[in-house]
Amino acid sequence: MKSNSQPNQRPRSPSGKKPKADPKSQYLALSNKFKCPPNKNLIESLTENQIELCLDDISSQELRHLPNILSNIKQINCIKLWTIGYEKKIKVKSANKKNKSSEPNAKPIAANPSIMHRFSMFLCNNLAKNQCLQQLCLFGLEFQESSWQQLASGLISSSVLSLVINHCKFSEPQLEILLSALSNQNQLKSLDLSWNELGEKSGYMISRIIGKQGERRDTETWAQSLRGSIGGNSEGLEELIIGYNHIGDYGWEQILTALHCDIWLKYIDIRGNHLTSKSFIETERLLDENKYLLVIDIRDNKDSMNFLTRILNKLVDNFTSYPHTALTDKYTILYDQILNDQQPDPTFIVSAFKPRRTLTASFSKPKNESFRKASPEPNSYGNTRNNDKCMNRECNKIIENLQRECSRLSIENERLKRKLEEASRRATFSSQDEEETEEYYESNRNIPSAEGLLSEVDNIIKQLESFP
Repeated sequence: MKSNSQPNQRPRSPSGKKPKADPKSQYLALSNKFKCPPNKNLIESLTENQIELCLDDISSQELRHLPNILSNIKQINCIKLWTIGYEKKIKVKSANKKNKSSEPNAKPIAANPSIMHRFSMFLCNNLAKNQCLQQLCLFGLEFQESSWQQLASGLISSSVLSLVINHCKFSEPQLEILLSALSNQNQLKSLDLSWNELGEKSGYMISRIIGKQGERRDTETWAQSLRGSIGGNSEGLEELIIGYNHIGDYGWEQILTALHCDIWLKYIDIRGNHLTSKSFIETERLLDENKYLLVIDIRDNKDSMNFLTRILNKLVDNFTSYPHTALTDKYTILYDQILNDQQPDPTFIVSAFKPRRTLTASFSKPKNESFRKASPEPNSYGNTRNNDKCMNRECNKIIENLQRECSRLSIENERLKRKLEEASRRATFSSQDEEETEEYYESNRNIPSAEGLLSEVDNIIKQLESFP
């Protein structure tokens, strides 16, 4: 009688399907199949389900099969590709890189259109087929028009949440190719086109992206409400990072036109785009209407520091009216970084560089740095003095925040006072005027309390300074 047991059969998962191999195992198997030597950089990044690769570090022996191999690897959640030219721009020394190719190419990959086209086909296939892919980062890659078209065809049906294109000489023709895909991609949350060559004409196309994304989400929310579902859960663009381009006043004016009707975008980085006071005045007017934007970074523009505090003060009102969620916590951290003139956290980290290099804007939450008063140990005079210095610094920060709040209350008080004077001249009060009167008296009540807190903290500092 024959036995039903099959000892040589591979184990299967409870669902009856073969267990999926991890990306590293897939890569090694495919490299063996195509008789292609494995790339050490890829092996290290694939252990974290990522592809991190400098294209100029690929040997000539790998170039023949590597794009095809990468196209067949599944379960990748992040792809980061760059060139040696990008490393020079951000001044990454080759000694800092974890792994270097033993046989680098004499001619840069970026100068070979046929090879770049093959890598764009790999990106297109991965975007279209890999539903695990959440982030795509391209640094210093100068694709031809056909390659950008390949990327657009894969992007429109992808599940990518974050798209980063930096230092790629990305301008209006390339943006026009990606316009339809970026406008209709329904899962894209963060778009980073900073450090490129976008000019004034790109403002209209960016406004189209904002408008189309908003229209789709408005329609989806309306349809959900008709079915009795809770609205406001539609996915789409929330973060737009277009810093260090050449958008100018005219391009920013086109973007502001779309923002007047948008309720979805939460963060915009417009640093270093040759904006003037005209743009900042229009931005202030926008914030009188748009109560959904939470953070706008206007630094590194002409006269930006004269308007930064006023714009940030208007954004405070948006935070207070927005329901408290994890999303607001994330943007509160970003708001504080701008307020304290700090660089925003990076949106990505290239782990192939050692030490890890932080690049453009991100939203990862830093460690909790809340102040805790340390209890002095006996016979530790030096430690006590250090604790006092820490307390002194923290108190100075509190004073600065309170002074800023007093300034904001004073500005608001003056605004309400002017409105009440106009109403008194009319000699008739409407219901709206009565509400503003109550708001005026409430503002007056808040100012003395803030000033009282200032004096209390000042007394604490004087006591600390009186210690020997």
